[in-house]
Amino acid sequence: MRPKEKLAKFIGWLLGKPKVIGLCVFLFLLWLISLLVTQRYQIIKETRRLEMASALNVVKQNVQLVLNNGYNTTLSLALTLNDKGVPKNFESVAAKLMQSNPDYKVMELLPKGVIKHVYPLEGNESAIDLDLFEKSEESKLMANKSIASKMMYYAGPYQLKQGGMGIVGRLPIYRENKFWGFSAVVIKQEAFFNSIGIYGNKNNNFYFQFSMIDAATRKEEFFLKGNTDFFKEDYQFAVFPATNWKLYIIPADYGEVPLQILYPLLFGLSLAILSSLLVVQVVKKTTELQNLVSSQQSELISTETKFKTIFDQAAIGIALITPTEGRFFKGK
Repeated sequence: MRPKEKLAKFIGWLLGKPKVIGLCVFLFLLWLISLLVTQRYQIIKETRRLEMASALNVVKQNVQLVLNNGYNTTLSLALTLNDKGVPKNFESVAAKLMQSNPDYKVMELLPKGVIKHVYPLEGNESAIDLDLFEKSEESKLMANKSIASKMMYYAGPYQLKQGGMGIVGRLPIYRENKFWGFSAVVIKQEAFFNSIGIYGNKNNNFYFQFSMIDAATRKEEFFLKGNTDFFKEDYQFAVFPATNWKLYIIPADYGEVPLQILYPLLFGLSLAILSSLLVVQVVKKTTELQNLVSSQQSELISTETKFKTIFDQAAIGIALITPTEGRFFKGK
Protein backbone atom coordinates (compact mmCIF):
# COMPACT_ATOMS: atom_id res chain seq x y z
CA MET A 1 0.00 0.00 0.00
CA ARG A 2 1.32 3.41 -0.97
CA PRO A 3 2.12 6.02 1.71
CA LYS A 4 -0.68 8.27 0.47
CA GLU A 5 -3.13 5.41 0.68
CA LYS A 6 -1.94 4.56 4.17
CA LEU A 7 -2.30 8.18 5.23
CA ALA A 8 -5.79 8.39 3.74
CA LYS A 9 -6.74 5.17 5.48
CA PHE A 10 -5.37 6.43 8.79
CA ILE A 11 -7.24 9.76 8.44
CA GLY A 12 -10.40 7.86 7.62
CA TRP A 13 -9.94 5.69 10.69
CA LEU A 14 -9.16 8.73 12.83
CA LEU A 15 -12.26 10.58 11.66
CA GLY A 16 -14.25 7.61 12.80
CA LYS A 17 -12.83 8.05 16.33
CA PRO A 18 -13.91 11.55 17.46
CA LYS A 19 -13.16 10.77 21.13
CA VAL A 20 -9.57 9.86 20.25
CA ILE A 21 -9.17 13.17 18.39
CA GLY A 22 -10.69 15.04 21.36
CA LEU A 23 -8.30 13.31 23.76
CA CYS A 24 -5.32 14.21 21.55
CA VAL A 25 -6.44 17.85 21.41
CA PHE A 26 -6.90 17.90 25.22
CA LEU A 27 -3.43 16.44 25.85
CA PHE A 28 -1.81 18.88 23.44
CA LEU A 29 -3.55 21.88 25.05
CA LEU A 30 -2.72 20.57 28.52
CA TRP A 31 0.96 20.31 27.55
CA LEU A 32 0.91 23.84 26.12
CA ILE A 33 -0.84 25.23 29.21
CA SER A 34 1.64 23.50 31.51
CA LEU A 35 4.50 25.18 29.66
CA LEU A 36 2.88 28.60 29.99
CA VAL A 37 2.04 28.10 33.67
CA THR A 38 5.55 26.85 34.43
CA GLN A 39 7.02 29.89 32.72
CA ARG A 40 4.72 32.17 34.71
CA TYR A 41 5.73 30.43 37.94
CA GLN A 42 9.42 30.95 37.16
CA ILE A 43 8.81 34.63 36.40
CA ILE A 44 6.91 35.12 39.69
CA LYS A 45 9.59 33.23 41.61
CA GLU A 46 12.42 35.28 40.07
CA THR A 47 10.55 38.54 40.71
CA ARG A 48 10.09 37.52 44.35
CA ARG A 49 13.79 36.63 44.65
CA LEU A 50 14.88 39.99 43.22
CA GLU A 51 12.47 41.85 45.50
CA MET A 52 13.82 40.03 48.54
CA ALA A 53 17.43 40.59 47.48
CA SER A 54 16.78 44.31 47.04
CA ALA A 55 15.11 44.62 50.47
CA LEU A 56 17.90 42.62 52.11
CA ASN A 57 20.53 44.83 50.50
CA VAL A 58 18.84 47.98 51.84
CA VAL A 59 18.79 46.61 55.39
CA LYS A 60 22.36 45.40 55.04
CA GLN A 61 23.47 48.92 54.11
CA ASN A 62 21.57 50.31 57.11
CA VAL A 63 23.34 47.84 59.41
CA GLN A 64 26.69 48.85 57.97
CA LEU A 65 25.90 52.52 58.63
CA VAL A 66 25.16 51.69 62.28
CA LEU A 67 28.41 49.71 62.56
CA ASN A 68 30.45 52.50 60.99
CA ASN A 69 28.85 55.06 63.28
CA GLY A 70 29.65 52.88 66.26
CA TYR A 71 33.26 52.66 65.15
CA ASN A 72 33.51 56.44 64.90
CA THR A 73 31.98 56.80 68.36
CA THR A 74 34.35 54.33 70.05
CA LEU A 75 37.31 55.88 68.23
CA SER A 76 36.32 59.31 69.57
CA LEU A 77 36.15 57.83 73.09
CA ALA A 78 39.58 56.26 72.65
CA LEU A 79 41.03 59.65 71.69
CA THR A 80 40.12 61.02 75.12
CA LEU A 81 43.11 59.12 76.59
CA ASN A 82 46.11 61.29 77.33
CA ASP A 83 49.77 60.31 77.01
CA LYS A 84 49.60 58.42 80.30
CA GLY A 85 46.55 56.42 79.23
CA VAL A 86 44.19 58.32 81.51
CA PRO A 87 40.84 59.53 80.11
CA LYS A 88 40.56 63.30 79.79
CA ASN A 89 37.21 65.02 79.22
CA PHE A 90 35.59 61.60 78.83
CA GLU A 91 32.22 62.70 80.17
CA SER A 92 31.96 65.88 78.05
CA VAL A 93 32.96 64.03 74.86
CA ALA A 94 30.60 61.15 75.65
CA ALA A 95 27.76 63.63 76.38
CA LYS A 96 28.15 65.21 72.92
CA LEU A 97 28.31 61.79 71.27
CA MET A 98 25.21 60.65 73.16
CA GLN A 99 23.37 63.79 72.11
CA SER A 100 24.13 62.96 68.46
CA ASN A 101 23.19 59.30 68.93
CA PRO A 102 20.02 58.93 71.01
CA ASP A 103 19.91 55.20 70.16
CA TYR A 104 22.91 54.60 72.42
CA LYS A 105 22.29 53.37 75.96
CA VAL A 106 25.75 53.79 77.44
CA MET A 107 29.39 54.51 76.50
CA GLU A 108 32.31 52.91 78.28
CA LEU A 109 36.06 52.72 78.64
CA LEU A 110 37.44 49.35 79.78
CA PRO A 111 41.11 49.38 80.88
CA LYS A 112 42.39 45.77 80.54
CA GLY A 113 38.85 44.70 79.73
CA VAL A 114 37.28 45.93 82.98
CA ILE A 115 34.54 48.59 82.86
CA LYS A 116 35.76 51.63 84.76
CA HIS A 117 34.41 54.70 82.97
CA VAL A 118 30.70 54.91 82.10
CA TYR A 119 28.47 57.60 80.64
CA PRO A 120 25.81 58.19 81.74
CA LEU A 121 26.56 56.80 85.15
CA GLU A 122 23.01 57.08 86.40
CA GLY A 123 21.20 53.81 85.84
CA ASN A 124 24.40 52.02 84.80
CA GLU A 125 26.18 51.79 88.17
CA SER A 126 25.89 47.99 88.21
CA ALA A 127 28.08 47.72 85.11
CA ILE A 128 31.11 49.21 86.88
CA ASP A 129 33.98 46.72 87.45
CA LEU A 130 32.50 44.13 85.10
CA ASP A 131 35.39 42.09 83.65
CA LEU A 132 34.89 40.90 80.06
CA PHE A 133 37.29 38.02 80.56
CA GLU A 134 35.25 36.68 83.45
CA LYS A 135 31.74 37.55 82.27
CA SER A 136 31.25 34.43 80.10
CA GLU A 137 33.15 32.08 77.86
CA GLU A 138 31.58 33.72 74.80
CA SER A 139 32.59 37.20 76.00
CA LYS A 140 36.15 36.03 76.66
CA LEU A 141 36.46 34.43 73.22
CA MET A 142 35.15 37.53 71.41
CA ALA A 143 37.44 39.84 73.42
CA ASN A 144 40.53 37.73 72.73
CA LYS A 145 39.62 37.53 69.05
CA SER A 146 39.32 41.32 68.86
CA ILE A 147 42.66 41.78 70.61
CA ALA A 148 44.37 39.34 68.25
CA SER A 149 42.93 40.97 65.10
CA LYS A 150 43.16 44.55 66.49
CA MET A 151 39.70 45.13 65.03
CA MET A 152 36.44 46.31 66.52
CA TYR A 153 33.77 43.68 67.10
CA TYR A 154 30.05 43.74 67.86
CA ALA A 155 28.27 41.22 70.02
CA GLY A 156 24.78 40.64 71.34
CA PRO A 157 21.97 41.36 71.68
CA TYR A 158 22.65 40.63 75.36
CA GLN A 159 20.73 40.97 78.57
CA LEU A 160 22.65 43.84 80.16
CA LYS A 161 23.65 43.71 83.80
CA GLN A 162 22.08 47.13 84.36
CA GLY A 163 18.88 45.92 82.70
CA GLY A 164 17.44 45.84 79.19
CA MET A 165 18.71 44.31 75.97
CA GLY A 166 21.60 45.85 74.10
CA ILE A 167 24.14 45.38 71.32
CA VAL A 168 27.74 46.03 72.36
CA GLY A 169 30.47 47.32 70.10
CA ARG A 170 34.03 47.24 71.46
CA LEU A 171 37.15 48.74 69.89
CA PRO A 172 40.55 47.47 71.18
CA ILE A 173 42.89 50.31 72.15
CA TYR A 174 46.65 50.03 71.82
CA ARG A 175 49.25 52.36 73.23
CA GLU A 176 52.84 51.89 72.12
CA ASN A 177 51.76 48.57 70.57
CA LYS A 178 50.52 47.34 73.94
CA PHE A 179 46.90 46.47 74.64
CA TRP A 180 45.36 49.12 76.89
CA GLY A 181 41.75 48.00 76.90
CA PHE A 182 38.53 48.73 75.04
CA SER A 183 36.31 51.66 74.27
CA ALA A 184 32.72 50.52 73.95
CA VAL A 185 29.25 51.63 73.00
CA VAL A 186 26.00 49.89 73.87
CA ILE A 187 23.09 50.30 71.44
CA LYS A 188 19.52 49.74 72.56
CA GLN A 189 18.16 46.61 70.91
CA GLU A 190 14.80 48.10 69.96
CA ALA A 191 16.44 51.24 68.60
CA PHE A 192 18.91 49.16 66.57
CA PHE A 193 16.20 47.10 64.90
CA ASN A 194 14.17 50.22 64.19
CA SER A 195 17.13 52.09 62.70
CA ILE A 196 18.02 49.30 60.26
CA GLY A 197 14.41 49.05 59.06
CA ILE A 198 13.27 45.57 60.08
CA TYR A 199 10.75 46.65 62.73
CA GLY A 200 7.34 47.68 61.51
CA ASN A 201 7.95 46.22 58.06
CA LYS A 202 4.48 45.94 56.51
CA ASN A 203 5.50 44.07 53.37
CA ASN A 204 3.18 41.11 52.93
CA ASN A 205 5.61 39.21 50.72
CA PHE A 206 8.47 38.62 53.17
CA TYR A 207 9.70 39.16 56.74
CA PHE A 208 13.07 39.48 58.46
CA GLN A 209 14.74 37.39 61.13
CA PHE A 210 17.85 38.37 63.08
CA SER A 211 20.09 35.91 64.90
CA MET A 212 23.26 35.73 66.96
CA ILE A 213 25.59 32.74 66.91
CA ASP A 214 27.22 32.13 70.30
CA ALA A 215 31.00 32.01 69.84
CA ALA A 216 31.40 29.34 72.53
CA THR A 217 28.48 26.98 71.89
CA ARG A 218 27.89 27.81 68.17
CA LYS A 219 24.17 27.81 68.90
CA GLU A 220 22.00 30.23 66.95
CA GLU A 221 19.55 32.44 68.86
CA PHE A 222 16.77 34.42 67.11
CA PHE A 223 15.50 37.80 68.30
CA LEU A 224 12.59 38.83 66.09
CA LYS A 225 9.00 37.68 66.16
CA GLY A 226 7.97 35.22 63.50
CA ASN A 227 8.76 31.74 62.31
CA THR A 228 12.29 30.48 62.97
CA ASP A 229 11.83 27.13 61.23
CA PHE A 230 12.23 28.48 57.71
CA PHE A 231 15.31 26.64 56.45
CA LYS A 232 13.32 24.58 53.94
CA GLU A 233 12.01 27.74 52.31
CA ASP A 234 13.63 29.95 49.70
CA TYR A 235 15.23 32.36 52.18
CA GLN A 236 18.22 34.67 51.73
CA PHE A 237 20.67 35.89 54.35
CA ALA A 238 23.52 38.29 54.99
CA VAL A 239 26.44 38.17 57.42
CA PHE A 240 28.50 41.07 58.72
CA PRO A 241 32.26 41.16 59.33
CA ALA A 242 33.34 41.68 62.94
CA THR A 243 29.99 40.39 64.24
CA ASN A 244 28.35 37.10 65.14
CA TRP A 245 25.10 38.07 63.39
CA LYS A 246 22.98 36.69 60.60
CA LEU A 247 20.16 38.61 58.96
CA TYR A 248 17.56 36.52 57.12
CA ILE A 249 14.79 37.49 54.75
CA ILE A 250 12.06 34.86 54.32
CA PRO A 251 8.94 34.62 52.13
CA ALA A 252 5.97 35.54 54.31
CA ASP A 253 3.63 33.07 52.62
CA TYR A 254 5.44 30.47 50.55
CA GLY A 255 2.11 29.04 49.33
CA GLU A 256 1.16 32.36 47.75
CA VAL A 257 3.24 31.82 44.62
CA PRO A 258 1.50 28.52 43.70
CA LEU A 259 -1.82 30.27 44.41
CA GLN A 260 -0.98 32.90 41.81
CA ILE A 261 -0.64 30.23 39.15
CA LEU A 262 -3.61 28.16 40.32
CA TYR A 263 -6.22 30.39 38.68
CA PRO A 264 -4.50 30.49 35.25
CA LEU A 265 -4.04 26.72 35.50
CA LEU A 266 -7.74 26.14 36.25
CA PHE A 267 -8.75 28.51 33.46
CA GLY A 268 -6.44 26.77 30.99
CA LEU A 269 -7.65 23.34 32.08
CA SER A 270 -11.27 24.41 31.59
CA LEU A 271 -10.42 25.83 28.18
CA ALA A 272 -8.69 22.58 27.18
CA ILE A 273 -11.71 20.50 28.24
CA LEU A 274 -14.17 22.74 26.39
CA SER A 275 -11.97 22.80 23.29
CA SER A 276 -11.64 19.02 23.24
CA LEU A 277 -15.41 18.60 23.65
CA LEU A 278 -16.00 21.06 20.82
CA VAL A 279 -13.57 19.18 18.59
CA VAL A 280 -15.37 15.90 19.38
CA GLN A 281 -18.70 17.42 18.36
CA VAL A 282 -17.27 18.95 15.16
CA VAL A 283 -15.65 15.64 14.17
CA LYS A 284 -18.89 13.79 14.91
CA LYS A 285 -20.91 16.20 12.75
CA THR A 286 -18.30 16.02 9.99
CA THR A 287 -18.33 12.24 10.10
CA GLU A 288 -22.14 12.12 10.08
CA LEU A 289 -22.27 14.53 7.13
CA GLN A 290 -19.66 12.52 5.26
CA ASN A 291 -21.57 9.32 5.94
CA LEU A 292 -24.78 10.97 4.72
CA VAL A 293 -23.09 12.16 1.53
CA SER A 294 -21.60 8.71 0.97
CA SER A 295 -25.01 7.10 1.55
CA GLN A 296 -26.76 9.46 -0.87
CA GLN A 297 -23.98 8.98 -3.38
CA SER A 298 -24.41 5.21 -3.14
CA GLU A 299 -28.17 5.53 -3.58
CA LEU A 300 -27.67 7.82 -6.56
CA ILE A 301 -25.24 5.38 -8.18
CA SER A 302 -27.61 2.51 -7.50
CA THR A 303 -30.55 4.42 -9.00
CA GLU A 304 -28.53 5.43 -12.04
CA THR A 305 -27.39 1.85 -12.53
CA LYS A 306 -30.97 0.59 -12.34
CA PHE A 307 -32.16 3.28 -14.72
CA LYS A 308 -29.39 2.52 -17.18
CA THR A 309 -30.15 -1.20 -17.00
CA ILE A 310 -33.85 -0.59 -17.66
CA PHE A 311 -33.00 1.82 -20.45
CA ASP A 312 -30.57 -0.57 -22.12
CA GLN A 313 -32.75 -3.67 -21.77
CA ALA A 314 -36.09 -2.12 -22.72
CA ALA A 315 -38.11 -4.12 -25.41
CA ILE A 316 -39.57 -1.01 -26.94
CA GLY A 317 -37.94 2.14 -28.08
CA ILE A 318 -37.22 4.67 -25.42
CA ALA A 319 -36.04 8.16 -26.02
CA LEU A 320 -35.01 11.09 -23.92
CA ILE A 321 -36.14 14.47 -25.17
CA THR A 322 -35.70 17.95 -23.83
CA PRO A 323 -38.76 19.01 -21.84
CA THR A 324 -39.08 22.50 -23.30
CA GLU A 325 -38.31 22.10 -26.99
CA GLY A 326 -39.07 18.40 -27.44
CA ARG A 327 -35.77 17.83 -29.16
CA PHE A 328 -34.38 14.33 -29.31
CA PHE A 329 -31.69 13.86 -26.74
CA LYS A 330 -31.02 10.14 -26.52
CA GLY A 331 -32.88 7.06 -27.69
CA LYS A 332 -32.85 3.35 -28.20
